[in-house]
Amino acid sequence: INSGTVLVDGTQAGSAVTVNSSGTLGGTGTTGTVSTVGGTVNPGDPIAAVNLLKTTGATNLSNNGTLTVQLPATGIAGTAYDQLNVTTSGPNVGNLTLGGTSALTVDLNGLAATGIFQNVILYAGALSGTFATVTAINNPNSWTVSVDYSHAGQIWIDVFGTASKLAFTIQPTTTVA
Repeated sequence: INSGTVLVDGTQAGSAVTVNSSGTLGGTGTTGTVSTVGGTVNPGDPIAAVNLLKTTGATNLSNNGTLTVQLPATGIAGTAYDQLNVTTSGPNVGNLTLGGTSALTVDLNGLAATGIFQNVILYAGALSGTFATVTAINNPNSWTVSVDYSHAGQIWIDVFGTASKLAFTIQPTTTVA
């Protein structure tokens, strides 16, 4: 994909996809191996919609690739919020390569409460690296976004707010005679 947006809503599991710097891969279907060279992967059709995008084989975002996910509500991945599922097909192991200059953009448009978003990314093979940058957009509550890599085969996203500040005043001492 050299420019524009390609939406895959059917099954193209045998078709490898390279997403270049002016391109975006989206949709609700299945593609083959995905590599980014400055491009964006954004599940959903339209890309602003919540959905599941599946890739068979490896997915590599380490060469300045961006994954954009919409998290408008807590619930089930692929239904309430976006999910990228990197699966295995034949000899192609579902490895996920991050690191390098990979970026995660988390769109919080419509999110009314903080929460834990399980299985935002599933991968059947090995995980290499972590996202180099994580950016929250459409975040009027200034919530913090944290990526959790601790679950085998899954990447979760935690969205949380700052704790309320407590104010204490000095109370008079009571003397018992």
